[in-house]
Amino acid sequence: MAVSVLSRLTRLSTRGITAGVAALLLAAVVAVGIATWQFRSDVIDDSVAHVRNLSTVLGGEVERSIQSVDITLVDLLEHIALASAATEGELSKFVASPHFRRLMDQRLARLPQVHGALVYGASGNPLAMSYRDGNAADIADRDYFRELKDGNSPGLVISLPLVNRVTGATNLVFARRIIGRNGEFIGALLIPMNISYFESIYAPIQSIGRVRMALLRRDGTVILRFPDLATAIGTTVPKSSPWYETMAKGGGEYRSPGYFDGQPGWFAARPLRDYPLVLNVGISEEEMLARWNSRAASIAVGTVTILVFACVLHLIVLGQIRRLHRSETSLLEQSNALAAANMRFDAAMNNVSQGLCLLDANLRVVVSNMRFAEIYGLMPEEVVPGTSLEELLHIRLEKGTYSGEAPQHYVADIANKQSEVQLLPDGRAIQIRRNRMADGGWMTAHDDITDRHRSEMRIAYMARHDLSTGLFNRAAFSEKIAEAGARLRRFGEQFTVLMLDLDRFKLVNDRLGHPAGDMLLKQTAERLRAAVRETDILARLGGDEFAIILTGGTDQRQTATAFCERIVACIAAPFNLGGQTVTVGASIGLALAPEHGTDPDKLIRNADLALYRAKSEGRRGYSIFDVELMNVASARQQFEGELREALVKGEFELHYQPIVNIRRRRISGAEALVRWRHPHRGLLMPGDFIPVAEEAGLIEPIGSWVLRQACRDAAAWPEDTTLSVNLSPSQFHQPDLAEAIAQTLAETGFPPERLEIEITENVFLAGQDNVNEVSRIKALGVSIALDDFGTGYSSLSYLTTFPFDTVKIDRSFTLNMAKRPDSAAVVSSMITLTRCLGVATAAEGVETRQQFELLCEAGIDFCQGFLFGRPEPAAALDLTRAVEPGFQGVAA
Repeated sequence: MAVSVLSRLTRLSTRGITAGVAALLLAAVVAVGIATWQFRSDVIDDSVAHVRNLSTVLGGEVERSIQSVDITLVDLLEHIALASAATEGELSKFVASPHFRRLMDQRLARLPQVHGALVYGASGNPLAMSYRDGNAADIADRDYFRELKDGNSPGLVISLPLVNRVTGATNLVFARRIIGRNGEFIGALLIPMNISYFESIYAPIQSIGRVRMALLRRDGTVILRFPDLATAIGTTVPKSSPWYETMAKGGGEYRSPGYFDGQPGWFAARPLRDYPLVLNVGISEEEMLARWNSRAASIAVGTVTILVFACVLHLIVLGQIRRLHRSETSLLEQSNALAAANMRFDAAMNNVSQGLCLLDANLRVVVSNMRFAEIYGLMPEEVVPGTSLEELLHIRLEKGTYSGEAPQHYVADIANKQSEVQLLPDGRAIQIRRNRMADGGWMTAHDDITDRHRSEMRIAYMARHDLSTGLFNRAAFSEKIAEAGARLRRFGEQFTVLMLDLDRFKLVNDRLGHPAGDMLLKQTAERLRAAVRETDILARLGGDEFAIILTGGTDQRQTATAFCERIVACIAAPFNLGGQTVTVGASIGLALAPEHGTDPDKLIRNADLALYRAKSEGRRGYSIFDVELMNVASARQQFEGELREALVKGEFELHYQPIVNIRRRRISGAEALVRWRHPHRGLLMPGDFIPVAEEAGLIEPIGSWVLRQACRDAAAWPEDTTLSVNLSPSQFHQPDLAEAIAQTLAETGFPPERLEIEITENVFLAGQDNVNEVSRIKALGVSIALDDFGTGYSSLSYLTTFPFDTVKIDRSFTLNMAKRPDSAAVVSSMITLTRCLGVATAAEGVETRQQFELLCEAGIDFCQGFLFGRPEPAAALDLTRAVEPGFQGVAA
């Protein structure tokens, strides 16, 4: 029968057979070529996405580092501005002070990436530096210094990498101008950052491949480039580069022909939001396509092998057909050759690193290689030609290598799955690419990309989570609010945003150190994680600030308040921080959606306002947002802004109220009282703005200005007169307050024995540290007065524990002396008590002659009030005039 078949084959046209074989081989070559080229495109897309993610993560790190340096520069410049230096000499005297050196040390302790800070004069000579054992060279010839001096860059100036003339280290210099009191350039403040810090950022990504990282100015000037640092500094990106077009669009990805190293590659350009810098991260095409080149070569070799053997087979078959009539033996030999060719075809298929499977139009297996079976744990007999794709999926499901939708649904939707990544139950990630064949079949390539997929997932996780606690970060939290808002609009699901802040966290950080603070944050995160439900969202926004999205509940307000009470109680329980037991509290602000908005930023802002009220009402509690809060916050924010501007513009002024020595019947001194000459509200009294200044953290610079200006004014008074200045309890948060007072006295030349510092008992309520600080102030030779005596709970006890020089009786007692006999008796008792302790007494608020006479009968030492004169500017103050009660103020 075989002979008859062969006889019939001899009658077939050899041209038709050749055309059929050529068409089949061409179709196979085209299918393999399409799959290979598609794989190349996917490799490029994946690498570009990888570079984009790296630029986002690294750009954020670089931007935060530069921002922390710039914030420190601005902070130090604000303290320098408070010194009101007009010349380089005055600037040198201030920055060389121990106070300013400690201030630089404290600020630079927060910047591990820098070595120190330096202050230069207007001529480029060094005035001060934060490190004691170093030297500094003149910088008058440096480009960045000339830029600062010319005033072309009023903001932050960033230099190219420069070699330090003393240490030899290569640094980037971050600098700002120092403007004198008269608006002139008197110096520069510098913070150098060693480029090794940027090398430390680049080091972790070196293992990824031939990755390039560069920091450029927005005009194309290269500041840093890794690797090849030395050859790139100061060069400019050619104008023909697509980098400029990409930057015009706000950043993105582009292909570069390799202007610097001659190696074409793909780059991601990410502008830094607040600075004129751009971070470039890229990878060369050689590295990007290395794996594709290797696999393409393997595929090419396999394909060529298949073509060669197919052609040989074709020629053999033709020869056999032509020689059919000659010998049946020749026919048998050709059959053996065909079997050998098939074996070689299988060998070529199995040398490809990808799993390949060719399906016909009915989604049945035509051919597959061993790698395909290995990837999914299939036996050879389970992937024989003719097996349907649905059957393969059922087999994989039984073997645990398929976890997608039902096989029948998957097969029905295969036309929409030309490229996908399947996550297998064992944790592997398989990338599948499908190409439609002309006959309706599919050529599928299966590639194990587990390692790359895990790397991408890790980068994505880092971009959305707080790495310290594992909670969502601020960006992810905003997304979750937006998702909750979408559910609210679609299904009516209400939700509540809670902002939570730890009370006394800063105290734990200051006393126990940052490791204890980090431990407290992690333990707090664990308690909150245990308190919320699976449907709720928990995030850490930064510092000690946490946020929660609370969903569900029939009564939204009642559910939210009950939850807050549980959280407050949960956080109030003691924490064990490495053997140290501490107790903190939690303050919570709530914003209800949709009642208080649905926009993420608006809800967070409203919850923040409610949190501020909760903290101001005594902490360890919660508060719900209302519209009045917004009005109060807006007015307060505007007032705080005006207060900051007043400090910069010099809108504060001092008035002085005379203090009369009763025994000598003459003016012995005056008390300095601050006023704010508001541009719209007129002259404001201290009660109108001091409380706001204390809460806004402005009392320290205002108090420093008051003391300095008062000492300057009083230096012109008669030598036997004294100056009284009030210190707020908030000023005792200032480090080395006593040394700051001593420095002010030295700068103004005012004798310490003529200065009297007035404090209230609230200073002592903060603890022994404040008591010690008051003692150090007194040791300078300054007098200490206890102000508002009689209004507190412990005034008498402080008289016996601290050696005050003067006690000032509160005006409330003075005003009631003539109206209530018991007030007169109390004042008389106070005077008798202080006289026994050897302490002088002064009465405030003396407005009538009757009050004055009663105080004189009680033995008062000093009087102060409208009866002797109202507060007035220094220019109008006359301390030499005779004192006659009733002629300078309100008559009796």
